[in-house]
Formats: sequence, C-alpha cells, structure tokens
Amino acid sequence: MHSDRIQTTMKRRRIPIWSEAKATQPREFEIRAIRPNEVHAAASMHFEFLGGPEVARCSFLKLGFKFLEAFYRLNLDNPYFFALGAFMRGELIGLLVFTTDRRKMFKYLLQRHCGNLLFHFLVAFLRRPIPSGRYLIAKLRDDVPPDMRRVPAVLLLMLVRPEARTKSFVGGTGLRIGKALIEATEAVLREKGCRECWMETTVDNGQAYNLARGFGGKCVGEAVRQGVLLRFIVVPVGETLAESPQRTTAA
Repeated sequence: MHSDRIQTTMKRRRIPIWSEAKATQPREFEIRAIRPNEVHAAASMHFEFLGGPEVARCSFLKLGFKFLEAFYRLNLDNPYFFALGAFMRGELIGLLVFTTDRRKMFKYLLQRHCGNLLFHFLVAFLRRPIPSGRYLIAKLRDDVPPDMRRVPAVLLLMLVRPEARTKSFVGGTGLRIGKALIEATEAVLREKGCRECWMETTVDNGQAYNLARGFGGKCVGEAVRQGVLLRFIVVPVGETLAESPQRTTAA
C-alpha cells in the first residue's frame, strides 16, 4: 500500500506537546500519510480553506468537492503523490500535499485510473458545466513558467487549522505542527533525490511567501491565471524552516 511506503520513508513521527493549563500532562500529535478512511476529512479541509472563489477560480477546485475527493482517493496508490496529515487525538489539524514529480504523477494517474478519472470529470462537468468548462479552457491556455519545467517536485497544498496556530491551543503548537509537516516532506524529497520544490501562491498571501523565504525560497516570477495573480517560488530542499506555516496554494 502506498501509505505504507510513506511510513517507511518518514518513519511515523509522534511528537509530544504540552498544554499550558496542564503542563504535567503530555499530549502528542502525529505526522503520517492520509489513510483511505481519512480521504473525506482531508478533501473537506482542503475545500473548506481553498474552495472560495478568490482561490478556487485558478485551480481544479472549480470542478467541485466531489471531484477533489475523487482526486485524492485515486492518487492513494500513486508513488509520486503524497498527502501527509497532522493528527491530534484522531482529528486532522494540518495537511501537506506534494508530488515528487508532477508529470510522472499525472502520467501514473492516467495509466492506472483513466476511466475513473474521466467518469468523475464528466460528473463534475454535468454538475457545474460553466465553471468546469471555463477552467478546462483556461487551463489549456495557461503558459508553463520556464523554471517549472526543471523543478519536478511541487508543493501542492499546506494548511494548519487557524485554531491550531493560536497561543491558547495546547501551548501554541501550530509552529511545531507546521515544522513537523515540512520536515517530513523534506525527508521524502531528499530520499527521492529532489533538490528543489516548486510553490505557487497568490501575490496577496504574504504569509506563504514569508514562509517560503524562511527556508530558502526565491520568487522566480509572477503571472495572471484566470484573473488571479500568482507568485512562483522555488525552494531548495533541506533548508531550515524559520516561519510558522499559515496557508499556501498551488494552481
């Protein structure tokens, strides 16, 4: 199973944390691969935070929640797709999704699940014909930034729930949760031989840009996609994270 391979690479992390109210009672969160029965929770979190019109109009979230959930589920066995969750007492509080090679990820998906993917796309198109059609046409017209062709690894999504980033949440452990997600991701990228990782954010997402700069990221350009101005960032693998992750998006 694909999730087992991820666990072998990152060696499941259990990290103790302490409550401000009860410092003598240690609690812990866990960083691990999303399991099949957790796909709905992961897709729900993804859609909840990034499904709004200001972000979704430049991503395949335009196709709707059902397609997003199917995309996660169909990629569970994909050796180039990784969805890592941060869990506390069984609740998903952080999510990081990335690919070690975007082209190979989609190639594998089409080879293994072409029929299912086409079915879910057609269902999404019938449910949301206008936004789905606009997204598809715009996607075909999108220019691929030159730097992206040489950086196969892509950070697709990173989220830490807002309540987990507050000082009152178990001693303000949002920083540690985000850093743990990044460290687990870097471990996989290093093992797969990736030297850089590609990120895309909206230009008004200063938190994401500062996060990228915090571990060595450099802006390599900007472009408008479907009316949204995006910033393209290349991050070297293995640098030290300096900022607490808030939210990042990829097209």
